[in-house]
Amino acid sequence: MLSELFDVSLPSGDIQADKCDDGKFALLSAGFNNNGICKFITCYDEKASLYNGNVISVDMFGKPFFHGYSFYAVSHGRVNILTPGRAMNKYHLQFIVTAISYSVKGKFSYNQMCSSKRVKRLIVQLPIDESGQPDYAFMERYIRAHEQRLIREYIAYLEERVK
Repeated sequence: MLSELFDVSLPSGDIQADKCDDGKFALLSAGFNNNGICKFITCYDEKASLYNGNVISVDMFGKPFFHGYSFYAVSHGRVNILTPGRAMNKYHLQFIVTAISYSVKGKFSYNQMCSSKRVKRLIVQLPIDESGQPDYAFMERYIRAHEQRLIREYIAYLEERVK
């Protein structure tokens, strides 16, 4: 269950994107695009928490995103923040985001929202090591290899475009 790997929390405060000036802090809400970012803001509610990054967000529809940067999140968007309970790097978290995506596929909608309680109970399939623990080394190798493949493909594409 995700509660064994993460502390799950909901944002506090009442930040409203339309009442905030443009700025440098990402503001997350429920959404399938732009990593859930609805706006970059300067203002924030004094009750709002600034999340320092290296976390996963899961919105009310079950859409997960990795965030390696500081951000605020709207409280009315039902964005669950998953803070690792142990040291995890971006590669571990990106792997887990993909595992969450597969686990929640078709499970959540307006009628069946992804609450914090449901996120905590969510079971994701992760590779395990010989001792039965999550195999973080494999997760990192896998994501690094995928990242390198994408970089090679992009470079080849750019080289072809330059010709």
